[in-house]
Amino acid sequence: AVAGGFIIRICENTACYYDNRVIGVMMGVIVPSALAITLTYIVHMIKGTPEPFNSTIPTMVLAPISFWVWGWRARNIYDKKKLEERELGGEPA
Repeated sequence: AVAGGFIIRICENTACYYDNRVIGVMMGVIVPSALAITLTYIVHMIKGTPEPFNSTIPTMVLAPISFWVWGWRARNIYDKKKLEERELGGEPA
């Protein structure tokens, strides 16, 4: 559970790090997906799963989709907050 939360935070922070929205969300998908897929494969290798690659396929399919949704959501919240701060005359985030 801790690793999952850590990877989600990586997704959120990466999606909001770049000024370009498309690059931010793309990197917010690529980085945590690669991490999740790699960690899943390593766990299956260590545990002695007979076919670790085949056991990792669901993660390969679902991780990018879920991280795209989460990164897009985080970026929308971030952009909305930045816009509100500009409208109120405050410093941009």
